[in-house]
Amino acid sequence: MDMDVINKPTKPLLLAAATLAVVVIAGCSWKDSSKPPSGAISEHPEQETSVEQSANTLNEPFTNGLTFLTERNDHGDLVAVPLGLAKDQYSIISGPAIELQGTTYLNVHLFYGDHNAMNALIAHDPTTETVQTLWSETLNGSDNRWNNAFMDSYRLLLPLDSHRLLFLEPDLTEEGGQYHLSAYDVRTGHVERLRSDFWPLGDEYDYIYNFNWNADKQQLFMQSYLGNVWFFDLQDGDDQVHSWKYRVIPHSTTGMPSLFLSPTFKRFVFDDESGKLSVYNKQGVLLNTIALPVDHYVPSEKMKWNPAGTIAWMEEAEVENYRVLGIDIDFLQIAPQQVNFYDQDGHPLGFIQAEQGKKNSAIEVVGWIDDNVAVIKAYSVVAGALGGSTPKVEDEAYYLYDVASKKKGATTATVPEGTIGVAGSQTFPVEDERPVTVTHDEIIFKKK
Repeated sequence: MDMDVINKPTKPLLLAAATLAVVVIAGCSWKDSSKPPSGAISEHPEQETSVEQSANTLNEPFTNGLTFLTERNDHGDLVAVPLGLAKDQYSIISGPAIELQGTTYLNVHLFYGDHNAMNALIAHDPTTETVQTLWSETLNGSDNRWNNAFMDSYRLLLPLDSHRLLFLEPDLTEEGGQYHLSAYDVRTGHVERLRSDFWPLGDEYDYIYNFNWNADKQQLFMQSYLGNVWFFDLQDGDDQVHSWKYRVIPHSTTGMPSLFLSPTFKRFVFDDESGKLSVYNKQGVLLNTIALPVDHYVPSEKMKWNPAGTIAWMEEAEVENYRVLGIDIDFLQIAPQQVNFYDQDGHPLGFIQAEQGKKNSAIEVVGWIDDNVAVIKAYSVVAGALGGSTPKVEDEAYYLYDVASKKKGATTATVPEGTIGVAGSQTFPVEDERPVTVTHDEIIFKKK
């Protein structure tokens, strides 16, 4: 769950929102025309439209919908740019790409002109030279109360089944709007609203801060910045909605998590910065509280879960600089001295500690063999981690630990065979195989 936090505007500006119709427009190839349209990257500067000329129509450049100009780069990748804007007139960001039935789909956010923005679902069939806009919505200015939601909540794009994509569909009015949980059918181009107007519109800015997807059960979890929590069961219809209860830590600037969801969606742990964590079931019933260690480091990912969602654990360490393995403003990773285990309701199951008598020794859970047996990595961390140098870990070894019996297995030099890795563990790095790269001004579809 990797999400950036948008700083909230403190003073709204008046505006009028304009909605673009749903369009399916094929991208134009730069090589197909003798003279590139306005906004294209050209080998003939004298043919380019000047910024001054483009400025007159900058706020409404997409009268016929968002269209892309495309060209192959030296590596054979397809590079797409929005038609009608010069490169210094816009910026592009996106969510993760999804491949479905051989086509790559992407949610993009285009910011341009005087606080104008467009969210769009686009697609590229690798057998063609085009990029299509399948759906789009426009926000003109920043006075709309859905400004922050529109700027950040576009990222959700998930494969609902073999032919449908799940996404958040904004439906804007002049000062507000509605949000729908919708599905786009790649066969027909039809958008179906699965949960209409599910998000209560308030006076404060809000946006989707965190989401998780259980593909097997077609269950979606979402948490908004202001504390709305939704469990949508798109298979059985057993939805659970909790409004304005679990607010994100207000001073977080890097996406520090405040809610820790079990993989089964049956439990979640919430941090309200009171000095304790609260354990809830899916229905929002408080089951237990867990006191945070006093005068000890606890990582930002305060509570983690085994794959079965039956055991949770929390790491802690003494407050020493060399215990900091990574920090990004307020997101902290540590070299733990102790790991505390809990059952799914927050009751203690015991703890394990790093080697006693060795100051820089550390342990952490890097995976699971089954529901009860954790894979522990023991190591030493070099002092001076905050001195500007990259923390160094050495003397790595692994052993199995049965949480129920509290028995340790033999130490090995490598990760035991059959280990199910823990997300985010440095022991199991995720290879970057993204089919799409999005820069400030280009969308690059990798050649297959």
